Amino acid sequence: MVAKATEHIPYHLVYVTAYSEHALSAFETKVVDYLLKPVRQSRLERCLEKIKALPPLVSPAVEEEILVHDGKTTYRLTESDISYIESIGRYQQVSLTASGQRKFQLQTIVTEETMTNFENELSTEQFLRVHRSFIVNVGLITQVQREARNTLLSLSGVSQAIPVARAKVAVVNEYLK
Repeated sequence: MVAKATEHIPYHLVYVTAYSEHALSAFETKVVDYLLKPVRQSRLERCLEKIKALPPLVSPAVEEEILVHDGKTTYRLTESDISYIESIGRYQQVSLTASGQRKFQLQTIVTEETMTNFENELSTEQFLRVHRSFIVNVGLITQVQREARNTLLSLSGVSQAIPVARAKVAVVNEYLK
């Protein structure tokens, strides 16, 4: 009963019981092994080896959220809501992805939150500061262009080309490998 109620939780289940009549119903669940009491040391060791040989269980990924305040409203953004962040003077403009635009009925959010705070709050696997004025969602990079001495990024769903600082070109290329 407990096994069926917790099927959605990632774990390896081993039944340990004195009653062999429950074995059939146990294997209808996601049981790894069934041990009868009294459990012998050798049988327990075989069970543990069996579990170690299984692929690791991963819980469903929970997308990181950040709060962004525009002076009147606080928005709870997921990382997939953000295309890029641009520093404009003392303000930061958060440009939203198409899904973020549908969710909030906005294209951008202007905030006084600092670029450093965004860098610290956002996942380093998903976001990269490519310039002192830009943080981009690396999953949206579609193209890297060299024009004379400048490097520019194209992001999916974004018409503006994003400049890349010379010191960050190698880091961008590493992310794209």
